[in-house]
Amino acid sequence: MPSIGMLLPFTTNSVWVWAFLLTAFFGVFICFFEISIYVKVLSVIALLNVFLSRAPVLSQFAYMEFVACLYLYILCLRIDNWRLVRMVLSLVFIVNIILCVMQYSGLDTVTNFGVSKGLEKSGVFGNPMQFRSYLLVLVALLLQGSEFVKVYKREIVVLLCMVIFAYLIVHQAFIKLIVYRVPVWTETIRLSMLHPFAGWGLGVYKAVFNSIAHLPKDVAQEGCWLTTHNDWLQVLFEMGIFGFGVLVAYAVNLIKKCEGATFFGACLIGFTLTVHFPMRTIQIVPLLILFVAYIERIQYVSSK
Repeated sequence: MPSIGMLLPFTTNSVWVWAFLLTAFFGVFICFFEISIYVKVLSVIALLNVFLSRAPVLSQFAYMEFVACLYLYILCLRIDNWRLVRMVLSLVFIVNIILCVMQYSGLDTVTNFGVSKGLEKSGVFGNPMQFRSYLLVLVALLLQGSEFVKVYKREIVVLLCMVIFAYLIVHQAFIKLIVYRVPVWTETIRLSMLHPFAGWGLGVYKAVFNSIAHLPKDVAQEGCWLTTHNDWLQVLFEMGIFGFGVLVAYAVNLIKKCEGATFFGACLIGFTLTVHFPMRTIQIVPLLILFVAYIERIQYVSSK
């Protein structure tokens, strides 16, 4: 009897092709679901983007991840018991805080492998900045459905402003924003205009930007820019004006549906999308999808 490998009518490379084609089929099939028109258009643009990409293999893999996120979004739209979701997220929040305290005191030798002390390893993240972004999104979700927010609306607005101010000043984020981020953002926009309509391709920023960007010496020495630290501009770079336009239009449409705690949560997430890269952090992406699905769900229920 021949081995199973000999019976397969395709090579390893063709397996990848078939995997992509199957994912593309599911991506197109999503357009027949009862979901937001913005999501449908964005899924079509993402598929077309793969064929116009400057690094097709990277874009194919990124597209597979994109389709997986779309299906997670569809599943989250079917959630009815949001109270249970908040309970689980509260537990996740508490666990991360405990891990931070243990890491800061040097007691935790598991999640940071005993390599470092302090907040170099924050929670389940290897980067304090990613952890802060994670907390912002998590808090945005925990605010939903809270009677406390409805009662102390003005106080929460003041607290929100104080948190952002403290982040910009205490962590010297404002200085880093001006010195390091703005030049990268400017260069990202300039390079985006070289391929304004189709973009450079899904998921190619980390492979392309550093090799073609012209950055000031001190900014270049800051590190390897795998993300632009601004998810909006990274979408512009990778998906062009059309993808960026649809994403912004979808965000505006979601904000119009927000009020009270949901609006506060949207502000927190909008802030972290602008100065961090939560859409590129695997632990945060499900939380972002959950928040978007929550907005869509409560709007659907209210319309009924």
